[in-house]
Amino acid sequence: IGKRTDVTLVGHSLAGITISEVAEQIPDQIRNLVYISAFLLRNGETVLQLGNSDKESLLPKYLRPDEKNGSANIAKEGIQEVFAADAPEEVVDKLIANNKPDALAPFATPLNLSDANFGRIPITYIYDFNDKLISYFLQQIMVQNNGKVKKSYGLPSSHTPFFSMPTVLAA
Repeated sequence: IGKRTDVTLVGHSLAGITISEVAEQIPDQIRNLVYISAFLLRNGETVLQLGNSDKESLLPKYLRPDEKNGSANIAKEGIQEVFAADAPEEVVDKLIANNKPDALAPFATPLNLSDANFGRIPITYIYDFNDKLISYFLQQIMVQNNGKVKKSYGLPSSHTPFFSMPTVLAA
């Protein structure tokens, strides 16, 4: 971002915590936050807290933690069902072939957000109705709990609408 101002940040999935934290750190440079089926946490919350409450998510079924290395991965047999149930087969094949573990720390680290910084940035939320990672139910709870979402849209897609319906998502 550098010294740019009037920036719109878009975060998908776990990147929701990243754009929230960036907005907290440099609110004067951020114009809008867009969450695409992303974690929209409140101050002090963690992804693990919310994720563990999501009874409709398939994540617990396929998550493979590696505590020794401080990471976690989705089992190959679950990638399509969890991430890209409606994506073209060639995309799914690439996802499976390039699947890499994520660090565990971002899942367990509470966000430190204030109304004075993060709380003043307008938020748009794009729901993915058929998401099996962050269920539509949990997406609705996060938006309700936030209370500051200015606009919302919904897509009949899985967790990755940029693969299954990129033109619709962009519109």
